[in-house]
Amino acid sequence: MLCASDCKRISKEEAFNNADIIFLGHVFEVSDSTYRIKVIEWFKGVPKDTLVGVITQSVIVPEIGSIWLILGQSLTPDRFLADVCSGSKSLDLPHGTYDITVPEVPPRDVFKNPSELFLLKQMVSDKALNEFYFDVASLRARKSQEENKLLKSELEKMERNITRLADEVSTLKWLIVILALISIGAIFLNFRKR
Repeated sequence: MLCASDCKRISKEEAFNNADIIFLGHVFEVSDSTYRIKVIEWFKGVPKDTLVGVITQSVIVPEIGSIWLILGQSLTPDRFLADVCSGSKSLDLPHGTYDITVPEVPPRDVFKNPSELFLLKQMVSDKALNEFYFDVASLRARKSQEENKLLKSELEKMERNITRLADEVSTLKWLIVILALISIGAIFLNFRKR
């Protein structure tokens, strides 16, 4: 089985960029070879309501009811693979492959004092959860920036269209004025001939 330590070391940004799909989801069904996950929030890829994750030897099998931040590779429109090296993580297992807060083996003397061991475990868990929440917030900000770029692009396109239409309206106004002058001139010449 592949372990997180076997993965190529890349930055979290590279992990986000390498993923075809990124979403926050709720696992509601698990079998021997797949799991079904209800999407809570999309960050990257073509949005779907429900997806099927493929279970291989290099996949951490999710538990029913767990919430996962998935960084995956699309296999088909409805299937994906999120292995140990993808950087996916859950609220129950908040330590992702590319996290800053990787749990370390505590010093020997901590094992003698259960309360110190508990506190150390809690601190590491809290740091990992904070990083999980930070990752979700970062993905939300990234998604907002991309949406803002699209909106800005659409706004610029609309402004160009409005400018073009304003120019066309101005041209039409001048044409109407010229036609009106020609009509008045023709009427005037018509009356003069009579």
